[in-house]
Amino acid sequence: MFGSRKTAGVTLIEVNLAMGVLLFGIVCVASLFPTGLTLAEKGFRASDAAIIASMAKSQLEMLSHADIFRFPRTGLSIKSWEGRMGESAPKDVPVEYEWRQFRYTSLEGSTSLDTGPEGTGLCPDHVWANCYLLITSGREAGRVFRIQNNKTQGGFSTLTLYNNVARTHLHKGDSFRIIKNVGGTQCIPAGFLLHGDRIPTINGVALDKVRKQLKNPEYSFADLSSMNAVALAAAKYCRYSYAILLDGPEKGSQSVFRAYVLVYKDFDPTLGNDWWKNPAPVEYYSFFYRKP
Repeated sequence: MFGSRKTAGVTLIEVNLAMGVLLFGIVCVASLFPTGLTLAEKGFRASDAAIIASMAKSQLEMLSHADIFRFPRTGLSIKSWEGRMGESAPKDVPVEYEWRQFRYTSLEGSTSLDTGPEGTGLCPDHVWANCYLLITSGREAGRVFRIQNNKTQGGFSTLTLYNNVARTHLHKGDSFRIIKNVGGTQCIPAGFLLHGDRIPTINGVALDKVRKQLKNPEYSFADLSSMNAVALAAAKYCRYSYAILLDGPEKGSQSVFRAYVLVYKDFDPTLGNDWWKNPAPVEYYSFFYRKP
């Protein structure tokens, strides 16, 4: 009679532990995919936006040499002004709630007006009426709003906007720059700051075609807008588009201007006067440009 022989093996507890370790590893690896896809998307977006900004700069250089191009007027007492928001937009509020006013303070070292009320250094009332507010930091960086008025009361300066910004992501501490509205070419296309004209696109008019057309003395911005509209209508799908915002001149040099390129993704021009309800630009770039 033979005795029983023991066979090597694993217990159910060991199997469960091994499965738990394997599952933990799979979950850790799987969690990297969303992050990796997000970073890849941001990388592609930044690369595309840089190319678009380069195209926009080339377009500005070409247009500025034409007789039809007019830079913003120089020699005015109102200079560009930079500040920081003093309060946040309310969140989770009813749709009918409107938030158009916020307090602001000057950024250290910014260019402000010297004639504040009672020598406070704050901006006098009404000087920024119908100018534009460009958000330069935070989640809404690159977004543009139109200013209805500004007032100083109780030692604080307050901006009143034409737009209801309750649903935006403006936060206390976000910095901004006020863009003057002093005539001349301020934005390409010209009507974008008022009602969101169809803006240039990478699927639109080729720059070499624009260069040839500029040699025609009868050529105008309306022609460029028409060509661009035709190109946009023919394009089945356009992801990126851009607008060029021109500000200046800089203090101390009447020939140096600051240009901002606002790069949008899936911009909807059919919103008309509510164009600002589009998402904030995915990227925005600024550079200095010297008047030729």
